[in-house]
Amino acid sequence: MSNEMLPMQSYLVRAVYDWIVDSRSTPYLLVNAEMPEVCVPKRFIKDGQIVLNVERSAVKDLIIDAEAVSFTASFDGIRQSIYVPILAVKAIYAMENGQGMVFETDDQVQPNGKTDSSSSGSSSASSGKKGRHLHVVK
Repeated sequence: MSNEMLPMQSYLVRAVYDWIVDSRSTPYLLVNAEMPEVCVPKRFIKDGQIVLNVERSAVKDLIIDAEAVSFTASFDGIRQSIYVPILAVKAIYAMENGQGMVFETDDQVQPNGKTDSSSSGSSSASSGKKGRHLHVVK
């Protein structure tokens, strides 16, 4: 039997998603749209990132597994298939209060948990709004 562990990020995304939904809040994903295999509407990408509303009423056929987050959703009335490799998920948080989890990447999150100012698009998950409580997972 191997001692190699499965990647933890997909389990954490799913758990935080469930926690946000159970708390009657709206789960949002902050996605690195520049990673290979990411399939999202290009016109909504800002600074290489996109924020996706993954609330049950906003998406259809949501799957969060070890490989990716996938679903279909409407953007400006056009239904599109979305595919986000799990490592492209930079954060999952509640729209209403910003509580959730940030996933560390080499150049976006500093050891103190602050987001590097060069990645201005990530302000959706960590802006200066009162009540933001995202934590870095190492």
